[in-house]
Amino acid sequence: MISLIESGNLVNTEVSPMIPRSAELVGLSTDSKPTEGVGNGWTFIEMDTGKVFFYNAADEEWLEFAGSGGGGQGGSNVYEH
Repeated sequence: MISLIESGNLVNTEVSPMIPRSAELVGLSTDSKPTEGVGNGWTFIEMDTGKVFFYNAADEEWLEFAGSGGGGQGGSNVYEH
């Protein structure tokens, strides 16, 4: 189950008539990360791993934040959905 935490004002876009300027999705690493109705820059937090992903609307993909999760060498990773 994915929870949506909205912040900021609503804004009209071509994709959705009323979409939050920014939002945070929280779920498990086993949850499918959505790509429809998701705004550019939204975040998805995997509450079981601590990993944080940012949505890139131009390429319709989730990018893993380099500093998320347990350790690592940095850089960004594309989440394959």
